[in-house]
Amino acid sequence: MPNFTDETLNEWEVVLVPEEGQSCVQMVNGKLKAVQAGKAIIKMRLKNFDVSDPRKAVTKNFEVTINESADDAPLYIHGPDKVRLDRYANYYLIAEGEANPDDLARAYPLDKAIEIKESTTKSKKDSIQKHNEFPNVYVFHANAENKLGKIILTATYQGKKYTKTIEIIPLW
Repeated sequence: MPNFTDETLNEWEVVLVPEEGQSCVQMVNGKLKAVQAGKAIIKMRLKNFDVSDPRKAVTKNFEVTINESADDAPLYIHGPDKVRLDRYANYYLIAEGEANPDDLARAYPLDKAIEIKESTTKSKKDSIQKHNEFPNVYVFHANAENKLGKIILTATYQGKKYTKTIEIIPLW
Protein backbone atom coordinates (compact mmCIF):
# COMPACT_ATOMS: atom_id res chain seq x y z
CA MET A 1 0.00 0.00 0.00
CA PRO A 2 1.50 3.38 -0.92
CA ASN A 3 2.12 5.92 1.77
CA PHE A 4 2.13 9.42 0.26
CA THR A 5 5.49 10.83 1.31
CA ASP A 6 8.34 12.67 -0.40
CA GLU A 7 9.37 9.37 -2.04
CA THR A 8 5.91 8.45 -3.41
CA LEU A 9 6.61 9.89 -6.84
CA ASN A 10 9.71 7.69 -7.12
CA GLU A 11 7.83 4.50 -6.18
CA TRP A 12 4.39 4.89 -7.79
CA GLU A 13 2.78 6.63 -10.75
CA VAL A 14 0.70 9.39 -9.18
CA VAL A 15 -1.80 11.85 -10.66
CA LEU A 16 -3.09 15.09 -9.17
CA VAL A 17 -6.77 15.83 -9.74
CA PRO A 18 -8.70 18.92 -8.61
CA GLU A 19 -11.97 18.30 -6.81
CA GLU A 20 -14.93 19.02 -9.08
CA GLY A 21 -16.59 22.42 -8.96
CA GLN A 22 -13.48 24.37 -7.98
CA SER A 23 -12.92 27.61 -9.81
CA CYS A 24 -9.31 28.44 -8.93
CA VAL A 25 -7.61 25.40 -10.56
CA GLN A 26 -8.23 23.59 -13.84
CA MET A 27 -6.69 20.74 -15.79
CA VAL A 28 -5.00 22.21 -18.88
CA ASN A 29 -3.19 19.87 -21.29
CA GLY A 30 -3.05 17.21 -18.56
CA LYS A 31 -1.52 19.56 -15.98
CA LEU A 32 -2.96 21.53 -13.10
CA LYS A 33 -3.09 25.26 -13.70
CA ALA A 34 -4.01 28.02 -11.26
CA VAL A 35 -6.55 30.29 -12.94
CA GLN A 36 -7.34 32.58 -10.01
CA ALA A 37 -6.40 33.15 -6.40
CA GLY A 38 -8.17 31.09 -3.71
CA LYS A 39 -8.14 27.72 -1.96
CA ALA A 40 -8.48 24.37 -3.70
CA ILE A 41 -8.59 20.72 -2.72
CA ILE A 42 -6.23 18.64 -4.84
CA LYS A 43 -6.61 14.89 -4.79
CA MET A 44 -3.45 12.77 -5.09
CA ARG A 45 -4.13 9.23 -6.28
CA LEU A 46 -2.43 6.41 -8.09
CA LYS A 47 -2.52 6.67 -11.87
CA ASN A 48 -4.14 3.25 -12.30
CA PHE A 49 -6.99 4.10 -9.91
CA ASP A 50 -9.19 1.07 -9.17
CA VAL A 51 -11.88 1.32 -6.49
CA SER A 52 -12.10 -2.48 -6.17
CA ASP A 53 -8.37 -2.85 -5.43
CA PRO A 54 -7.48 -1.29 -2.05
CA ARG A 55 -3.83 -1.08 -3.11
CA LYS A 56 -4.71 1.14 -6.09
CA ALA A 57 -7.69 2.99 -4.61
CA VAL A 58 -5.59 5.03 -2.18
CA THR A 59 -6.17 8.78 -2.43
CA LYS A 60 -5.13 11.70 -0.28
CA ASN A 61 -6.54 15.23 -0.33
CA PHE A 62 -4.41 18.35 0.02
CA GLU A 63 -5.67 21.88 0.51
CA VAL A 64 -3.70 24.33 -1.58
CA THR A 65 -3.77 28.12 -1.28
CA ILE A 66 -3.19 30.01 -4.50
CA ASN A 67 -2.04 33.58 -3.93
CA GLU A 68 -1.94 34.50 -7.60
CA SER A 69 -2.89 32.73 -10.79
CA ALA A 70 -0.53 31.54 -13.48
CA ASP A 71 -2.03 34.33 -15.59
CA ASP A 72 -0.29 36.76 -13.21
CA ALA A 73 3.08 35.34 -14.28
CA PRO A 74 5.21 37.68 -16.40
CA LEU A 75 4.35 37.32 -20.08
CA TYR A 76 6.36 38.05 -23.20
CA ILE A 77 6.09 37.79 -26.98
CA HIS A 78 7.94 34.61 -27.92
CA GLY A 79 9.75 34.43 -31.27
CA PRO A 80 13.16 35.10 -32.79
CA ASP A 81 14.88 38.45 -32.19
CA LYS A 82 16.19 38.52 -35.78
CA VAL A 83 14.50 37.57 -39.04
CA ARG A 84 16.29 37.35 -42.37
CA LEU A 85 14.90 39.13 -45.43
CA ASP A 86 11.93 37.36 -47.06
CA ARG A 87 11.68 34.81 -44.21
CA TYR A 88 8.82 33.92 -41.85
CA ALA A 89 8.74 33.63 -38.05
CA ASN A 90 6.02 32.78 -35.49
CA TYR A 91 5.22 35.14 -32.62
CA TYR A 92 2.87 34.57 -29.69
CA LEU A 93 2.37 35.50 -26.06
CA ILE A 94 3.42 33.03 -23.33
CA ALA A 95 4.40 33.10 -19.67
CA GLU A 96 8.03 33.26 -18.62
CA GLY A 97 9.34 29.87 -17.55
CA GLU A 98 6.99 27.84 -19.77
CA ALA A 99 8.19 24.24 -19.90
CA ASN A 100 8.06 24.15 -23.70
CA PRO A 101 7.91 27.68 -25.12
CA ASP A 102 7.98 26.35 -28.71
CA ASP A 103 4.62 24.58 -28.26
CA LEU A 104 2.33 26.82 -30.35
CA ALA A 105 -0.78 25.48 -28.61
CA ARG A 106 0.36 27.15 -25.34
CA ALA A 107 -0.09 30.67 -26.75
CA TYR A 108 -2.26 32.98 -24.65
CA PRO A 109 -5.48 34.27 -26.25
CA LEU A 110 -4.97 37.92 -27.17
CA ASP A 111 -7.41 40.81 -26.90
CA LYS A 112 -6.52 41.74 -30.48
CA ALA A 113 -4.03 40.68 -33.15
CA ILE A 114 -0.29 41.13 -32.79
CA GLU A 115 0.50 44.24 -34.81
CA ILE A 116 3.50 46.04 -36.21
CA LYS A 117 3.66 49.15 -34.04
CA GLU A 118 6.74 50.81 -35.54
CA SER A 119 9.18 50.09 -38.34
CA THR A 120 12.50 51.56 -39.40
CA THR A 121 12.72 49.40 -42.57
CA LYS A 122 10.58 51.86 -44.59
CA SER A 123 9.02 48.83 -46.31
CA LYS A 124 5.32 48.27 -46.89
CA LYS A 125 6.07 44.57 -47.48
CA ASP A 126 6.77 43.66 -43.82
CA SER A 127 3.58 41.95 -42.64
CA ILE A 128 2.04 39.95 -39.84
CA GLN A 129 -1.02 37.75 -40.02
CA LYS A 130 -2.80 35.02 -38.10
CA HIS A 131 -1.40 31.48 -38.23
CA ASN A 132 -3.63 29.07 -40.20
CA GLU A 133 -3.77 26.36 -37.51
CA PHE A 134 -3.17 28.15 -34.21
CA PRO A 135 -5.54 31.07 -33.52
CA ASN A 136 -3.28 32.81 -30.97
CA VAL A 137 -0.12 32.64 -33.09
CA TYR A 138 0.90 35.26 -35.65
CA VAL A 139 3.30 34.83 -38.55
CA PHE A 140 5.64 37.69 -39.42
CA HIS A 141 7.00 37.92 -42.97
CA ALA A 142 10.06 40.10 -43.49
CA ASN A 143 10.23 42.15 -46.69
CA ALA A 144 12.08 40.92 -49.78
CA GLU A 145 13.09 44.45 -50.83
CA ASN A 146 16.48 44.39 -49.09
CA LYS A 147 15.24 46.97 -46.55
CA LEU A 148 16.94 46.33 -43.22
CA GLY A 149 15.93 47.76 -39.85
CA LYS A 150 13.87 47.10 -36.78
CA ILE A 151 10.21 46.29 -36.27
CA ILE A 152 8.34 46.65 -32.98
CA LEU A 153 5.52 44.17 -32.48
CA THR A 154 2.76 44.80 -29.95
CA ALA A 155 0.29 42.39 -28.34
CA THR A 156 -2.51 43.04 -25.84
CA TYR A 157 -3.67 40.53 -23.23
CA GLN A 158 -6.24 41.40 -20.55
CA GLY A 159 -5.71 45.09 -21.23
CA LYS A 160 -1.90 44.96 -20.83
CA LYS A 161 0.39 45.75 -23.76
CA TYR A 162 3.51 43.71 -24.55
CA THR A 163 6.15 44.64 -27.12
CA LYS A 164 9.02 42.93 -28.86
CA THR A 165 11.66 44.43 -31.12
CA ILE A 166 12.85 42.27 -34.00
CA GLU A 167 15.62 43.09 -36.39
CA ILE A 168 15.40 42.47 -40.15
CA ILE A 169 18.83 41.22 -41.19
CA PRO A 170 20.44 40.31 -44.54
CA LEU A 171 20.38 36.80 -45.96
CA TRP A 172 24.15 36.47 -45.73
